This record gives sequence, structure tokens and C-alpha cells, in this order.
Amino acid sequence: MLPCLAMTPFALRHLGRDQQVTVGDDAVAIESGAQARRIPLSDIRSVRITRIGTLEVCELSLTGDSKQLLATDDRDSRAGYAALVRALHDRLAPRGVPFVSGAWFLVVMVFAISVVCGVLAALVVTGTIDAPAFERRAWVAMILCALMGPLALWKARPKPVDRAALEAMLPR
Repeated sequence: MLPCLAMTPFALRHLGRDQQVTVGDDAVAIESGAQARRIPLSDIRSVRITRIGTLEVCELSLTGDSKQLLATDDRDSRAGYAALVRALHDRLAPRGVPFVSGAWFLVVMVFAISVVCGVLAALVVTGTIDAPAFERRAWVAMILCALMGPLALWKARPKPVDRAALEAMLPR
């Protein structure tokens, strides 16, 4: 095991592979099979927390534009994931390392979907696309795209995460 503060390792399981992560006073030690990596806490520039369905992801942005993913898609290791993210927050937040949720990629995807659906609905409503049976549904789709699109964009944008927001995001 790599030298790190003597702590219980956090067990994660993603795509059937086990990963042990230990957060110490000065580094994060990651072991996955025969591979081991030690990341000094001073090399961590930001932490992004994301949930996609059942996948829980913690992305460490490191010095030199590299990234380290810590993820779990296993129900039994969600408690370990939550404890790991809390430990990272306890060590990194006092050092001024930002924790962020949301992603610009998601904002772009939501925007594109809203625009395409809204334009298609407008084409049906105006009769450019001949689908009179769907005119009422097209009105509803246009209104939803106009109202819900901006709300979804606002929710998906990257935003800082404090401890209270972090606790609300973590799996139970």
C-alpha cells in the first residue's frame, strides 16, 4: 500500500472493478488491482461531483490538466463513496479547493434538445410539417421548451458546492 495517513480505505466498485481509496493528511492513495497511484493534495485543483443515473462520480482536476475519476455504480459501495467525498471535502475545502456540481456539456445538451424540440413543435403548429393530429401536442411541447428549457439550463450549470449542498447530493 502507498504511504498515506492510516485510515480505513474507502471501497468503490465501478464496472465490476474494485478500487480502494485512502485520503490522508497530504495525499490521496488509489489502488485498483495491481495499479497504485498517490496524488498529493496540493496537486488537486478542483473537485467535480456528478450523478448520472446510478453512477456516482467524483472527478479530481489535477495540476497539469490531468484528471482522476473516482466512481461507483454499485449500490453496496455508495456509503463508501459518500464517506470518501466527505473526507475529501474535509481535507480540501480548508485549502480553498473548489467543489463543483453541474457541467457545461450538460447545459449545451439541454439547450440543443430544447431548441430542436421547440423548432419541430413550431413547424407542426405553423403547418410547415403537416401533422394536424399533433397540433395540440406541439403547442404543449413549444410551451414546455420555452418554460422548462431555461429552468433546466439553470439547474444544470456548474455551481459551487458547500458542505450542506454536498450532503444533499451524496447518496444515502
